[in-house]
Amino acid sequence: MSEYFDYAMDTHPLPGESCCGDTGVIRCQGHQLQATLVDVLGHGAEAAALAGDIHDQLENMPLTAPEPLLLQLHEDFRGSRGFVASSILINGNSGQFDYCGIGNIQARIATPQQHQFVNRDGVLGYRIVKPVTHSGKLIDDSILIMHSDGLSSRFRHDAFMAVSRQDCQHMLAHMFRHYDKHHDDSSCIIIRWRPCN
Repeated sequence: MSEYFDYAMDTHPLPGESCCGDTGVIRCQGHQLQATLVDVLGHGAEAAALAGDIHDQLENMPLTAPEPLLLQLHEDFRGSRGFVASSILINGNSGQFDYCGIGNIQARIATPQQHQFVNRDGVLGYRIVKPVTHSGKLIDDSILIMHSDGLSSRFRHDAFMAVSRQDCQHMLAHMFRHYDKHHDDSSCIIIRWRPCN
């Protein structure tokens, strides 16, 4: 964990599969946190192999603005089966963030603000629309949720508020318990920003 952030991440393979084509990386460096979530097209061993390669590259990349990060992944994995991804870079001191997404990863600030991010269309590694960076500032105790389309986007804010005072691992379990569709790989990242006073 970080002195500024509580966070949790998990991936679930499609029922009946032993490996997952979703992956994510959360990295902290100094006062910054970067979280990136990736959903490779399809499922099974081939999707999982590409997800593993992307995961390894993300682990070895420096923290960077989300837009050039996604463009780099697009170039490095051009000609692959393709994937969608979203990334956010947060300054733990100020709460300032930059967010960028391509494809149908869902991302929102759930509380105390309510804000749904809008991604550009496309498939990384194949064809994309020019990414757009969304910048803003979090409020103290903000909770960010990012998830693949293996979890339902029919998010019940009132139900989530009931568990929002718990730690991120408990909130993550709530998301998989109530929103997992069980017919695709699924993944979710939850981050709470708690700046030092």
